[in-house]
Amino acid sequence: MSKLSIVFICGSLQPGKDGVGDYTRRLACAIIRQGNTASIIALNDTYCETKKKENQTTDNISISALRLSSNTSIKERIYQAKLWINERNTDWVSLQYVPYSFNSKGIPINLAIQLKAIGHHKWHIMFHELGIGIESGASLKHRLIGKIQLFIIKSLRKKLKPKVVHTQTQPYLKLLNDLNVKAIYLPLFSNIPNENKILKEKDINSEIIFVLFGGIHSNAPIENFVAEAILYSEEKNIKISLLTIGRNGNQLIKWIDCAKNQGLQIINMGEQSLSSISKTLSRSTVGITTTPLPLIEKSGSVAAMLAHKLPIICVSRDWNLKNRNIPQFKYIYYYQKGNLEIIIEKLMKNILNDNYPNGHQVSQIANTFLTSLKGKQSNGNA
Repeated sequence: MSKLSIVFICGSLQPGKDGVGDYTRRLACAIIRQGNTASIIALNDTYCETKKKENQTTDNISISALRLSSNTSIKERIYQAKLWINERNTDWVSLQYVPYSFNSKGIPINLAIQLKAIGHHKWHIMFHELGIGIESGASLKHRLIGKIQLFIIKSLRKKLKPKVVHTQTQPYLKLLNDLNVKAIYLPLFSNIPNENKILKEKDINSEIIFVLFGGIHSNAPIENFVAEAILYSEEKNIKISLLTIGRNGNQLIKWIDCAKNQGLQIINMGEQSLSSISKTLSRSTVGITTTPLPLIEKSGSVAAMLAHKLPIICVSRDWNLKNRNIPQFKYIYYYQKGNLEIIIEKLMKNILNDNYPNGHQVSQIANTFLTSLKGKQSNGNA
């Protein structure tokens, strides 16, 4: 197959501070490794005061990046982006879309018109997020914001006419289809490379280490979960502890207070290097996520835990779409009040049988991504 020149557009590119930025960098570097040309534009970078041209490195691959400060007028940012794209004889422009990456309120109402001014006719869009208020029981405010966000998606389709559209969750595929956007499923890979390829034997009969990595969603049933974990520890005479690592957000204090009040050992590690996160995930027993189960495929933290061979327990608030059943995922167990012992017994049986998860590899996803683009080189719109 012929080689491609691709320019990616995301919001920010501060390493370790923006999940989509980290994802974009790692995907682009994998594409370069396969012999193609790629670079990245951060169109709304909140981590730099002025324009920056720099090389960033991931997986021992260097990539050119243009970081355009959110302090600069959008007219100037679009002008600089257009220059960057035109200088590179670009085949494809790939928009890595999250509404809040391009507008602090999540309503980048003019984004489609602004991007169209770049003038490139061959667009790809990866929808990492669609909008809020799409679940059953959402508040009126969130539903209204969500309607505007879905309108923006329609506008992106109409103005940019993307030839290829990707997303990483089944609910998003359905919603995009409802908006007349034909999207292709592209699963997430981990932003945290697994530096511990040799799996060390874990003595799960004497100790279970739960690890909670990344952002914590609100309204998770933590009191019930912690109470059942302590009960299981006492009944089975197994030491149980909880590690939190990464940028957990303002919900972390609730988890810390709950664990301390009920007597569960909790260790808050905070933000760490990629190497430290990888080591911590590798020595843990079970991952914890608070991302609602229907959206779990879009969680970078979940992708990282799966890549480090961790089974995962989903401890989240109820989140459902109308007329949609709760999905089932191998190695991911949905916690509900009273079922923690059953979950632990199931996942421990898998561990004893050396039945571990294995996350998606960035090289495989890059190849799938390139195949989608090369299949649309001369015809077809999303």
